[in-house]
Amino acid sequence: MNTEITLKQYKLFDVLISFSGKEYAEFGKLVLSPFFSVGRNLYPLYELLGKYHPDFSSSRAKENLTKEKIYGILNPGKKFDEKKADAIIRRLFSDLNKLAEQYLLLLSLKKNTVEGEFILISELIRRNLDASYNKHIKKVDDHLKTGKIDEFYFRQLADAENLKYFYNLSRIDHQEFVINNVIKKGEYNIIYTLQMLGEAMQNAGANHRVFNAPYEETLIYRFAEKIDYSGFMESVLKEPGDLKDNLTLNCLRLMNILNPGNIELVIKFRDMIIADLDKYSSEEQNILLIGALNLMRKAGLGKECFELNRFILEKGLYHLDKTKPFPLIIYRDLLRGALFYNELEWAQSFIESYHKKLSHEYRRDMLHYSNAYLEWNRGNYENVLLHCSKLKSKDARVVTDLKLLTLRAYYELDAFEPAISLIDSFILYLKQNKKISRELGIFYSDFAKIMKTLLMYRLGERNVTIDKIITKIETAKNIYAIDWLRKKTVELA
Repeated sequence: MNTEITLKQYKLFDVLISFSGKEYAEFGKLVLSPFFSVGRNLYPLYELLGKYHPDFSSSRAKENLTKEKIYGILNPGKKFDEKKADAIIRRLFSDLNKLAEQYLLLLSLKKNTVEGEFILISELIRRNLDASYNKHIKKVDDHLKTGKIDEFYFRQLADAENLKYFYNLSRIDHQEFVINNVIKKGEYNIIYTLQMLGEAMQNAGANHRVFNAPYEETLIYRFAEKIDYSGFMESVLKEPGDLKDNLTLNCLRLMNILNPGNIELVIKFRDMIIADLDKYSSEEQNILLIGALNLMRKAGLGKECFELNRFILEKGLYHLDKTKPFPLIIYRDLLRGALFYNELEWAQSFIESYHKKLSHEYRRDMLHYSNAYLEWNRGNYENVLLHCSKLKSKDARVVTDLKLLTLRAYYELDAFEPAISLIDSFILYLKQNKKISRELGIFYSDFAKIMKTLLMYRLGERNVTIDKIITKIETAKNIYAIDWLRKKTVELA
């Protein structure tokens, strides 16, 4: 008879594992409270599970947390019946899970004071407790007035006006204030809508580039492109006002996303973010600056992108949660940017400081990855191949980078046959890998095809001329390492 309880059987284990030791102890007070009683005494089960928290998958836990042993502890002296025990344990686990989720809700309200205040204020209005209402609505106003702008800020301002609207509407001597509440609520909702639309467009665009996800056919894009942001700014925002800067910033963001490549517009957007950076929360600073960075990249502002990348890193905005590893994609972009602009000293310092902050599974590979690129910049092509050969990563971005670097190193070492072989397998890899977007696939495969033409010329192929190679390079819309290709072509001319 197998009476072992597995973690997958009960959602309760997932919730309890997420609790810190302090939170688990605090949760016990809620379990004991008569106010949260579900009609059954759940404390014995809470106490039993606490002996094995948080490692419920340990051999000790598996040995002791069987249905038979749990039933025996919770029902001393009673004979074990598996069917009956199963029903009782399921009910107890379900009830304790409900209390655990209730505790998470209370924790959330405790951390998010504004949302908790909104719930309280609604009840105060309903009960006609005007003195308490005035106290708590002032508390909310003061908090929002001094708080940083984050993704919830303008929605919370609108929600506060909504509560004032209902309060004033229900008080005969306050109804003159209702019109102002309606207008302010509408204004805040406009900013919030533009802000969320900008974030949605930014994220959808990133997913399209990286994962080939839908973009222009989405409702988000089709809605965003129909708004006349320029006309709105010229007509509505020409007069000074409290909300002018926030409306302008969000309009600039969407204009840049929809029409990328306008250098003047993207620099204006970047400068406005940096000038008002302290107004925003760290999370919102990160979102805005990353957005500006991607738009600058599309406008061809390479050096400016590297400088902004370095600014974001120095501000600590790339690694807001120090309990989590440093993001791999950010590490890659910062390193590649530094090396592209030959900032070798900074790159070396960055590698030493940050490769250790990556997820453990990436550290060894990314150290070889980093050294391969450093050796490339130093012209040590055999060392490039040595470091590339030691990589075990299956990450599509890392694999693609190293195949391209290996290909160029082969060329520099006149290893033409292995280079041609790699090109053929690389083009097939790009076609078959679904994690590489169509846009990036073309970007890389066009480079590989021109490289093959270049190699065929070096091998004496009669039908290949330098002029043909130059024409292919210059007619390509967007191509990887185009400056290097031009340089290699010039060397052969």
